[in-house]
Amino acid sequence: MTLATSIVALALLQAAAPLEERQLNVTVVDEKGASIAGLSRDDVVVMEKGVARVVSRFEPDTRPIDLALVVDTSQPMAALFRLNVVDPVLQLLGRLPPGSLHTVWTTGDRPTQLAPLGDDVAASARALKRVAPAGGNTLLDALVEAARDLEGREGRRAVVIAVTGTGIGFADRDRRAAVDDAGKTGAQFLAVQFDESGDPEVQAAGGGQVSRIDYDYVLSELTKRSGGRHRRVLSALAVRKALDELTPDLLGQYRLSYAAGAASGKISIEIARPGATARWSERPPVR
Repeated sequence: MTLATSIVALALLQAAAPLEERQLNVTVVDEKGASIAGLSRDDVVVMEKGVARVVSRFEPDTRPIDLALVVDTSQPMAALFRLNVVDPVLQLLGRLPPGSLHTVWTTGDRPTQLAPLGDDVAASARALKRVAPAGGNTLLDALVEAARDLEGREGRRAVVIAVTGTGIGFADRDRRAAVDDAGKTGAQFLAVQFDESGDPEVQAAGGGQVSRIDYDYVLSELTKRSGGRHRRVLSALAVRKALDELTPDLLGQYRLSYAAGAASGKISIEIARPGATARWSERPPVR
């Protein structure tokens, strides 16, 4: 077989290689960060290694949401918790669409679920307002436990939102184990991390195992791998605005399927709307 014949044969073999369906979660926002509704398959182009791929489905993700809200209630946050955190997270719960369920987890001393999944925002508000911040921040373990609590509910979309400072922390697992264990659940992670460590006297006396680097690593990795978003702000004063900016990721997602190459690689997604940008992640198996 000549070289020319070999090249032709290889090209024909590659052309005949079966395409596999790849599924993504996609969030589309405009230049101001607001979600864009009403998009269809005709509005999206998927490029894989420079090759346009056939999009078989692009539609809003209308599955009801199961949300676990994980809130830093450690002792160093005592002065910030009610002043800057409680009302913004309760407002977020109030924006959930009909059919959504939620649960609230606190991280002071140990991961604690205030109530099982439900739709009673008023009850969650009462429970959260009764919490007295105490102990170190057990965020890493709480993320895992909260995500596992949402597993196995068919036809629903599991989302974990963390709102946390960077004060003294404790964990039964290291940062890599936290990412691996939480990531296996298939939940999407969103996070607001404010760069305040809280009461300096408590901070100095508390020691702790979890560093600022650990917070950064776990939250950035979980949000990146699940197609979520990690908003890092300087102060707890910015929690309200940061949660508002996460709303498109929470409420405005699309489900996309396309014919991927046999050796699928890096992709780009283009939206046929002025100023529109897309964020995406591989979609876990449908539950």
